[in-house]
Amino acid sequence: MLKKSIHFPPIIALAWFTGLMLTPDTLTLLGNLVGMHQGYIVVWLLLGACVYVLNARSYRALFNRPGPHADISTSYQTAWGDLPALLIPLSGRLVTTVIASTGLLVTAGFVFNEVFIYWFPNFAFAFILLGVLMTIQLFGPSVAGIFQVGFSAIAIAGLILLSISGLVTTPADLADKADYGATFDLRALFLTLWLWIGFDLLYDNTRPEAKDTGHQYKTILGGLVAVTVMFGLWGYVSLQHVEAGRLAESTIAHTLTAREILGQSGRIIIGLVAIAGTCAAVNALFTSISRMMRSYARQGLIPSPGVLFEKRPAVTIFFAGLVIATLMVGGMAGTEAIDTFLRAGLLLWMLNYAVVHLTVLRLSTNAKSWASSSAFWEPAAGAAILLAGIAVLMLTDPDKRTLFVFLAVSVGFLLLLSLIGKKVNRPPITKIQSVRNNQ
Repeated sequence: MLKKSIHFPPIIALAWFTGLMLTPDTLTLLGNLVGMHQGYIVVWLLLGACVYVLNARSYRALFNRPGPHADISTSYQTAWGDLPALLIPLSGRLVTTVIASTGLLVTAGFVFNEVFIYWFPNFAFAFILLGVLMTIQLFGPSVAGIFQVGFSAIAIAGLILLSISGLVTTPADLADKADYGATFDLRALFLTLWLWIGFDLLYDNTRPEAKDTGHQYKTILGGLVAVTVMFGLWGYVSLQHVEAGRLAESTIAHTLTAREILGQSGRIIIGLVAIAGTCAAVNALFTSISRMMRSYARQGLIPSPGVLFEKRPAVTIFFAGLVIATLMVGGMAGTEAIDTFLRAGLLLWMLNYAVVHLTVLRLSTNAKSWASSSAFWEPAAGAAILLAGIAVLMLTDPDKRTLFVFLAVSVGFLLLLSLIGKKVNRPPITKIQSVRNNQ
């Protein structure tokens, strides 16, 4: 059994919830989508948030399933077996942890170099930040949660400050500048769903022991409303200060907006947002992957020599940090390949959400007592939307070949890991069992 569950107050739960929603990558994606859709972005944000309400409802249904240990992992095992229970949740989480952390840490290094201390090497800052975040993990999830609140609070406060300043200082001459007509793009529409990816880190990193009595679900709903409003406000301010065409094509859309609003002060504030958002994301991912690997080792789903993953959570962080450092030294960050790898990780994470809905449907069919037929359309609609989004995003990816190869390699590696785990962790056959098997 794992040690006692960790119960965080709502403020820390919300900090985990927003872990991946305040990164430079997310803000860039939001700026690009705002530039493409312009006023229609409000509609897509509302629709995207509704999809995540469906996700949250299906998560709640699995946590409220009958049984003393009802959670996502045991629900997957009951519905699909051990192998999918490992591959589906872990593939997206592991790939995103390694790839996203690499890119974000290097981005934070560049931000620190360009905005704060020009002479300080950007890669040195990235490695220092990696070391600091790994060290935080050594003190356990409670300490990591406190730091998570600090990181998220800085990022949110900075974004709100810039948004309010943008409302106050809206320029009058923007309408005279070149306009970029709003476009409808199916790929961009489904990319909107990536803005809220990682909401389930709240469940991962608080690990509720009892049923979801509504507190986690209400926290998620409140977080969805708050983040969606914040995204909408930032999108509106961005359109008021920067031409839509520049937003749609820029890789630093959030920086363009901040600089137009407050000049150099805006660059400093958005720089703090970028670094704090990076720390929040990497800290949340490290906490999540450590817990997941420890849980899977305990269940015998992965090889665990000396029960290292179960008894020594720092081992997971050490290996993750080693891979991230290797990728940074190898110059992978900032390349087109790592961007493709990140898209693969996010697609796998989306697949996990879809399978959560499918699991609700399958278990509700087998246990009419806990899922009424009137709730059928919610998981069905959620699964259909997410699977359609995955198909569209895969088929329209700018580098489909690399994407498919990386997906195959990633899933194949975890499949091999699981098969080895089953063999290594299989209990020895006694003489009596051997005689029975031969009869």
